[in-house]
Amino acid sequence: MDETFVVVDGYVATDLDHTDLREEAWSFALSQRDFGPRRLIVALSDASGRLIGMVHTPRTDPPELALGPCIAHIGRGATAAIAYCDEPVTEGPPPPELV
Repeated sequence: MDETFVVVDGYVATDLDHTDLREEAWSFALSQRDFGPRRLIVALSDASGRLIGMVHTPRTDPPELALGPCIAHIGRGATAAIAYCDEPVTEGPPPPELV
């Protein structure tokens, strides 16, 4: 995969969606493979925990490389982001240059 560009797809929650990531984050972890193998999935929420949207992209090397583009895709106004990846990643927050 050419990692000069990161192709990101996403879904934006509508006003009818009341998903609360504080309570339902694990359900996304259990179904992350629905997007296919070797994908990074990011769920974004506002301060109340309400889902703003979800984005996904093919996993990069390192996986953290795609985190910034995922957040930039639909993360405007997001207070929190939960990243799901089906392989180990570096412990701790991503380096400042990735955010």
